[in-house]
Amino acid sequence: GLDPFRIDEGHLISIFSALNNGQIAKESVKEILADIARTGKPDFDKYTMLSSKELEKELQKIVIANKGLPLNAMIGKAMGKLRGKAEGKAIVDKLKKLL
Repeated sequence: GLDPFRIDEGHLISIFSALNNGQIAKESVKEILADIARTGKPDFDKYTMLSSKELEKELQKIVIANKGLPLNAMIGKAMGKLRGKAEGKAIVDKLKKLL
């Protein structure tokens, strides 16, 4: 189960440092804290942000798989699939360019 006492000051510093350096998305913080509460250690590799190129590639796949959807529906699909892997603003901006 989840044991919040496994989370210490060092964990919080490492999480917020990774967030501040753009290594993880703010949407990932809750999941990382839950991982620490579950296992006692963070696994940042699971939550590493996609590069701009990787994000564009993933968005192209989503656009191809969902041809004909309106922009807002496409944004919803992309946000669901890429949550925690890219900032929402970057997803929307790149989607607008692709459509």
